[in-house]
Amino acid sequence: MSQAQTDAVCRCEPYLREAVLTFDGGGIRGYASLLIVQQLLRHIRTAEGELGEEPGKVSKPTSGEDDLPLPCDYFNFMFGTSTGGIISIMLGRLRMSIQQSIDVYERFGTQIFAKKRPFFFPGRNKYDCSELERIVNEVAKRHSPNNDGSDPQLWDPLLISEQNRLQNKRSGDQPAPCRVGVLAIQENPDNHEYEKLHLFRSYFNPTPFANTGNLTQLHLNLDAQRGSSIRKIARATSAAPTYFRSVKIDGLKYIDAGIDVNNPSDVAWAEVGSMHQNHPLGGCPHGASTDGIRFLVSIGTGLQAPRRITSGGLSILKIRSIFKRAIKAMTDPEPIHRYLLKAAVGGEDSRVYYRFNVDRGLEKMKLDDCQIVNGGGNHTFATIDTAVTRYVNRPAVEKRLIQLAKDLVQHRRRRRAHVPASGDQPPNIPPPSGDTVELSASSPSMEPSSSAHELQS
Repeated sequence: MSQAQTDAVCRCEPYLREAVLTFDGGGIRGYASLLIVQQLLRHIRTAEGELGEEPGKVSKPTSGEDDLPLPCDYFNFMFGTSTGGIISIMLGRLRMSIQQSIDVYERFGTQIFAKKRPFFFPGRNKYDCSELERIVNEVAKRHSPNNDGSDPQLWDPLLISEQNRLQNKRSGDQPAPCRVGVLAIQENPDNHEYEKLHLFRSYFNPTPFANTGNLTQLHLNLDAQRGSSIRKIARATSAAPTYFRSVKIDGLKYIDAGIDVNNPSDVAWAEVGSMHQNHPLGGCPHGASTDGIRFLVSIGTGLQAPRRITSGGLSILKIRSIFKRAIKAMTDPEPIHRYLLKAAVGGEDSRVYYRFNVDRGLEKMKLDDCQIVNGGGNHTFATIDTAVTRYVNRPAVEKRLIQLAKDLVQHRRRRRAHVPASGDQPPNIPPPSGDTVELSASSPSMEPSSSAHELQS
């Protein structure tokens, strides 16, 4: 590691740094992501058992169908794109168990992807988005505490303001809830092009908004932090063109961010870095720090087979193959992975950056593949299950999972033992009100921050 990289590493105590979990987009293939996390949680359960019980032990699912720990007890942040965004909402915002989330995902398969519309033609989407919205809203209401019957919001009241935290009587020995970020692409109302990446948050990010000129700013929409219902945001992040129609939120249209950012890890890295600078116990005291991340765990949906261009002249088949190859290049999550390996967090043996992604068995599976066999079984899910089982039991992968599990357990225990509960916002940062926080670029609080973490395009 170079001196410059060393200077950029946060020198806070490890337990003060953040544990981050991200999920790629992938349609039905997102089932693989859940199964990988399930295996990680099995190793976490083993690691917890080896250390013995502790005061204030982690919460467990109350329905009795799953004795694995909750993912939200081990990760401070979760981010996702497309179906990965829905997974982040379930595991992070709704604090669902891994088995509960797997059960919901299986419903997506049988009730949505297995029911293509009988007539599909240009201009018409393959699937009825109302069923997706109905399932998500039903799940959100079931798992939202103190739900009054209205649509649950992505904004978590326990993260937005001190007043709300007191109203909810959150106990003082509990850490702040897991923060969730969900990506979508926003339409430009002037030219009706989908060109602006948007991050929906369950929390408020007080990082000052700065115009970065030619740099690609990964601190997204700090000047307009919008809240909406979980069902609407789940629709926005999963509105893949030709699969589901776009959705309107506050008069603006959104579609699936997977066509631009299928792997949200770099966005998560920058976002969490900015939040770490505004830690509830005060900003990072080390001015050179740019990240403050203890773990960045990226979960993929399986490698896809490379696209080949049909030989011959510019036939319909060749044009189609070129188009498919271009789409694959845009949605390929691996370049972000390679970038983070090299530039962000230190190589294959890093105990900071982890990437788990099935590399064999799912190459030819389509995003909406869902084969129901006689008797009601789901051949697609069975195929994914087999591929994931082989992957997580491979010695090198298993070693990394066990190492990560042990480190996550130690990290959570130290954090709970030493960090008192507090809110997200440092003093003098007003909580958002209404559905949108609009920050004026002329406001005194909008001066560019020297700690802002940006990646060059």
